Amino acid sequence: MSDIDEQIIAGRTRHWFEINSSSVKNQLIVKPLNREKYKGLLSDSVYKSVGDFALALYRFIICNDTILLTSKITYDDLRRWHLEDDRNTLFHNALENSATLFPPYITDLRTGCKEMLFDRRGSYDSKEILLSAQVDFNGAASLFYPGVMTEMMKVMAGPFIAIFLGTSYIRIHRPDDFSYMLTHAVVHDSKLFDGFLSDKVYYCDHNGISVVNCNT
Repeated sequence: MSDIDEQIIAGRTRHWFEINSSSVKNQLIVKPLNREKYKGLLSDSVYKSVGDFALALYRFIICNDTILLTSKITYDDLRRWHLEDDRNTLFHNALENSATLFPPYITDLRTGCKEMLFDRRGSYDSKEILLSAQVDFNGAASLFYPGVMTEMMKVMAGPFIAIFLGTSYIRIHRPDDFSYMLTHAVVHDSKLFDGFLSDKVYYCDHNGISVVNCNT
């Protein structure tokens, strides 16, 4: 099912539920969406920008192996629930909920070993690691879960480069092993898929995440 089909179903589903401010905080998740591709959908959505994509607030409804069913949160929703001044708190709640529902996983591309990030046992000397979530639909949001960026710096022994391979996966490199030409080819190919998220390259350290200027 495509992202557009998912959003149509989610839009119809939002009217089946009575939601109020006391219950919604436990139902929020964050979904990553490319801002240009989904600018119409995002026009009334509550989201934060990261580079050229958005981390948008959604209400979680149901998830299985084939579909993630959600309903977007709008500014009208926040006003109706009297939560318009709680935006930062709501995002924090949404990221915590996302981490519980879709815990972060890492995969060593050299060995194929896949482990939960916070319960890992192996050491990771590979030049490339994939960061995702237990449910692939939302894997790109996992980097923003509480504590994940710091934990990835432990895995990579310092700051790292992140390339968002659609909404499902993030490719992680050590800065010294980073090849922009290879990454540019991978990102270009990813634009062919419905889940395209970003054609930027990101640098992550203790100060947070920033876009890399690859022309310098």
